[in-house]
Parts: sequence; C-alpha cells; structure tokens
Amino acid sequence: MKRASSTEQKRKSSNSKARSKALSWPLSSPRFFLSVLLLCLSCNWMNSAEATNKQDNRKTTTAQAQSSNEGTARRSKNGQGYDNAYERVRGINVEDDAGVRQYQKGTEEHVKVLTEKNFRKITTEHEHVLVLFYAPWDGHSKRFLKQFHEMGTSHEIGEHKMKFGKVDATVEKSLAQEFDVERYPQLVLFRRGQPKEFRGSLIGEGLKKWLRRNTHHKPAAWLEGVDDVHVFTIGRPVCIVGFFDDTGHLENFHAAAYDFHLDFGETSSKIATEKYKTKQPGIVMFRDFDKPAHYEGNVNNLDEIKQFIATNMVPKVVDFKKKDQMERVFEGPIATNVFLFKQENETEAKFLEDEFAKAAEALYGKVHFISVGHDEPTLYSFFAIKPKDTPTVRLYAHDLKYAYKGSLNPQIGDPAMITDAEGNEKPNPDFAKKSSSVADDLIRFIDAYDRGKLVPILKSEKPPKSAPAANEATVVVGRTFDEIVIQSKKHVLVFFYAPWCQTSKALMPLWDKLAEMYRDYDEVVIAKMDATKNEAKGVHVKSYPTIYFYKNGDKPRHEEYDEGKKDLGSFIHFLGERTKLDPTRPPIHDEF
Repeated sequence: MKRASSTEQKRKSSNSKARSKALSWPLSSPRFFLSVLLLCLSCNWMNSAEATNKQDNRKTTTAQAQSSNEGTARRSKNGQGYDNAYERVRGINVEDDAGVRQYQKGTEEHVKVLTEKNFRKITTEHEHVLVLFYAPWDGHSKRFLKQFHEMGTSHEIGEHKMKFGKVDATVEKSLAQEFDVERYPQLVLFRRGQPKEFRGSLIGEGLKKWLRRNTHHKPAAWLEGVDDVHVFTIGRPVCIVGFFDDTGHLENFHAAAYDFHLDFGETSSKIATEKYKTKQPGIVMFRDFDKPAHYEGNVNNLDEIKQFIATNMVPKVVDFKKKDQMERVFEGPIATNVFLFKQENETEAKFLEDEFAKAAEALYGKVHFISVGHDEPTLYSFFAIKPKDTPTVRLYAHDLKYAYKGSLNPQIGDPAMITDAEGNEKPNPDFAKKSSSVADDLIRFIDAYDRGKLVPILKSEKPPKSAPAANEATVVVGRTFDEIVIQSKKHVLVFFYAPWCQTSKALMPLWDKLAEMYRDYDEVVIAKMDATKNEAKGVHVKSYPTIYFYKNGDKPRHEEYDEGKKDLGSFIHFLGERTKLDPTRPPIHDEF
C-alpha cells in the first residue's frame, strides 16, 4: 500500500475546499439549441463538418507524433521549461507565475475586487458596471485578466466612463451560482443593477463594440407623430412603440429595449396615442402575424414589460420553418419549449395541431409551442427521432430533452372521417371526442416537468464491462459521465470524438499514450467519449474533436482546450498548469 506525501496531502486538502455547484437559474433561455436551430435552418452542418475533415486530413499521424516528441523533449530539460523548477513539487507552481500574480489581486482603483459583501452595492449604485467572473487556475481567465485590467485603467469605452469589477468564482460560490457562471471567463454587464451577459468572442474588437452598443446607443427611436409611428411599423415583423407623456416612465422601457433584438420607438404625441387606441403611459407591440398587442401592466415594472414582450413577439404556436420567429423564441425569459413532430397525413395532423393550439392557448406566456414538419432531418437527429416515430412530442428546456409518453393517436380504432348513408364524408364524432383529451394530456405533461417529475433523455451506449488497459484512456458513456467526470474527486480531461472524424482517429493513439503517462497519478483521469452515441448534461459538442478539462472542486464547470497544438507536450503543459502534475517526473509516494 502507498501513502501520498505530506505535500500532496496538503494540496489535496486545499483542493477539497473548492466548491462543487449545481447550475440553476439562467440569465437567459437556452443558448446551445439556438445554434442547432440555425444549423437546421441553414442546412450547412454536414457541409461544415466535411470541410473541416478535409482540412484536417492534411495533418498526418506522423507529423503529430514528431510534434509530440519535440514538445515533450523541450519540457524534459531541467524543469520542463517551467519558470520555477525549485519550488514546484511535481509540475508548475501556478502561484509563482508572475503573469498571474500581477493581475490576480488587482488594483482597487481600476478594477474592484467584488465579494458577496460589496457586490450588490457596487453593481447598483453605478449606471454601468462590467463584471468578470474568473477562476485563478483557468488558462483563459489568466490570459484575459491582463486585457481586462488594461480596459479598467481608463474606465472608458470610447468616450463613456464605466466601472469594472471582478469575482473569483472559485471563492464567491453563491455569486457564481446566482449568475449561472458556466464557463471561464464570463462577462456580465450590469446596467443600473440589471444583468446582461456577453456571449461573443473576447478576441478582437467584438467586446468593445458590444459595450458601446449597450452603453451608448439610444435604445428607442424618437417618433414625432402619427406619420412617424406609421412608417416605423412598416416592414418590421415585430416592433414596440412606447407612448409616454413623462420621461420619468422611460427608464424600464429603455432597459427592456436593451435586452431584445427588436426595434423600439417612443412618442409623446397625443394624436398618435388616440389613433392607436392606447393611453399614456402605454406600450403597444405591432406584429405581422397578429393584431397589435397592448401592454396592460405597470410601466414601472421591468419584469412585467419583458414578460409581455417575450410572450407576444411570437405566435401561440410557432412554425419551425419561420426562422425569424424561431430566433425570437430563444431571446426572452421563457425557457420551456414543446415541439410537435407531425405525421405526414394532413387530416390527422390537423386534429393534433388543433389540440396543440388548445394547450398553447392555456399556457401562453409560460411555454413556447412549436410545430415541426416531417422534412427537418437535422432537428429529428438532434432529438433522436425517426420519421416512423411521428407523431410525437418533445420538451426542451435548459439544454435538456424530455419525451412525451401520452397518446397522440386517438384515431386508433376510429377513423378521422366517416361516410354517412348518403355517401358523404364527415368528421367522425368519436374521433373528435377522443382527440379532445390530447390537450389536457399535454398540459399535464408540462406540469410534470415543472414539478421535476420527468427524467431527461440522454443517449448512451452500454458501459464497458472491464476496466481500461494500462495503455488506454478511460471510456465514458452517457450513463457513466456523471459518476466518472462530475462526481469524482479527480481532475478529468475528456476527449469527445466522432468515429468518422479523421482528426479524431489520428489523435486517438496519442490520447491513449497520454492516459498511460498519467496512469500512476490518482488525481487525474484521461477519458474519452464517442459524442455521436452518448450525451451528458452540460456537454455541448459542436465540432470534433473537442476536449474539456474538469477541475476537481470546480465542477460541473469546465475549460475547453484550445491551445492550437494537439501533441503530448502541449497536453502535458496544459495539465501541468492546472494540476501541478508532471508525468515526465516520477510521482512521489511514501512507502510504509
């Protein structure tokens, strides 16, 4: 039996103090599915994958092996190329990295260090506060901290002054959970205390442009009178006009305008107010699919205004083929989406659509109902549905999928149409009677989801019957992902691959070699999962291969490997920075 050294015990004790959190309240509705949606509508998913594979095919296994050997050799000399070989126990001593230390503590004058105690005060007392959620161990965070401090030095974006703050999400656990910190680094702009997450690239000018738009741009166009309002509504699928006689009522209207990619206008014209049959203060949404919707709530209640917009900017039943409507589905706070996959028989499909519409009417403003034709192969694949399975219903919320188990075939034994004594076809009353229960079943299905009674659908192969060989990475499948990756008290590096991907095939021997090198380190697991046959909560693989690092004590959040080179030396250096372990040096054990 072997016992870890005292140094290792201290380090493990330190790691055990880090948190393990469960993600809950989101800042916005599902993000990943929107990208799948756009892929469905543009039909370019497979073309992109094929183009990527063709490009990746040019990289040979021989070149990767040569790069791997060179990378390993560079780091095997006197400290493996790391800055402080003397204070390192086994690998990099991250605390001694000058580049990290310089920005880890920060300058109070430029970037405020935010904690649970001062967070609310700072984010609400200033008009605009940009907050960075980071982890000291995360490579992306370390690189971005310098840029963030440089931005904070002037407190200016263009000509606009703003405040900057940062939160160590590994310490301020409750703040990280409240603001749904799923990745590092994560930026959230607080406008008078209202959060809005930045979802773009941190490279280039994208962040500064986003900040200018959300801090400088007047969110609503000024409309002088009736003619301006009329012209403003022409050619826009959806637009919102505020009718205000007091500028004191504009604050929440403007705050809502920042949160939606829709056109907002405002007017004080009494004639326009009378023409459009509203009041001052009042808000009217003009839509190309229905008559105008009038806001009946309190104009000083931001949440009610946002709920009104999210509810009325799409029809009660959305047609999946209409791209503009589907994009709006995922903009607002409504996170529950129910999809009806229709059968080809138009008569039978019409009955189900009517039932679907009844359920949509009952739950309008709480759930999005979406009707899907039988010619959407990418969406069918996403939900693992085959044409023979239709009609069927799936619920999608917070990146998880759920299957409807109720009946959608009320016509069994009773045809939809019957012929009377005179030879005329008419609807079968028995069919309609049975069909009327479908809407109630759908409502009960959604209620069961709200009460946490449904189990999500996750694809999974059968777990391997035996443990991995000494020279093989640990095989993870859908049903073992939580146990091996999330719940384990280990650092886990997971390789998500596709069997048909040439780059994945070329990388597989290298990955198994990496697993062999770390086999003697109990703190690390090198794993692999076929992402075409397995799914796991919180895992969104968009390209192959994809590599995620899960740090012990900070799961289920993860860091995506994007260091460019995929060779042994680069992988070892990546892990060394985050775990302080170096497989080119023997692990330290005390025998007893």
